[in-house]
Amino acid sequence: MPISRIKLEICGNSYTISSTDEEGYILSLAKQLNQAMEETLDRSPQASVTTAAVLAALGYLDELEKATNGSDHMRRQISEYLEEAKRARQEAEDAKRTLAAAQILVEQTKKALMEAEEENVRIRQQLEEMEQARDVTTITATVQPLPYEDVMYGGYKTDSEDTRYNGGYNSDR
Repeated sequence: MPISRIKLEICGNSYTISSTDEEGYILSLAKQLNQAMEETLDRSPQASVTTAAVLAALGYLDELEKATNGSDHMRRQISEYLEEAKRARQEAEDAKRTLAAAQILVEQTKKALMEAEEENVRIRQQLEEMEQARDVTTITATVQPLPYEDVMYGGYKTDSEDTRYNGGYNSDR
C-alpha cells in the first residue's frame, strides 16, 4: 500500500502525518485521541494540551499492556487446551484399541463357548446312549431264562445239596 499524507486536527492543533494505513482508520484514531484529550482538559482545566496528550498516551499504553497480557494469557490457555485435546485424542485412540482387542476376545470367547456347548451336547448324547444301553443290559440280566433242567424238572438247589423236586420223593433216600 502506498504511503499517503493525512491531515489531522487534535485539540485545535493541525498535524500532517504519513501512513500506509487507510485514511479513514487514521482519522478514527485521531478522533479517539482528540476525545480522550478533551475529556482530560474538561476534568482538569488547568492542564495543558501536552499534559492531556501524555495522560492519553499513558491510558492507551495501559490498555495496550493489558490487552497484550490478556492475549498472552489467552495463548497460554489455548496452548493448554490444545495439549489437553491432544491427550484426550491419544486416550480415545488407546480406548479404541482396547475396545477392538476386547471385541476380539469376546468373539473368541463366544466361539469357544459355542464349541463347548456343542461338545456338551455330544457328551450328553453319548451319556444318554450309554444309559439306554445299561438299561437294556439290566433288563436283559434281570429276565434271564432259567437253565433247561430247571424248566424241565422244576428243581432248585440249596446250599447243602443238589436236589431236584420230583413230586415229594427223593430217589436217593
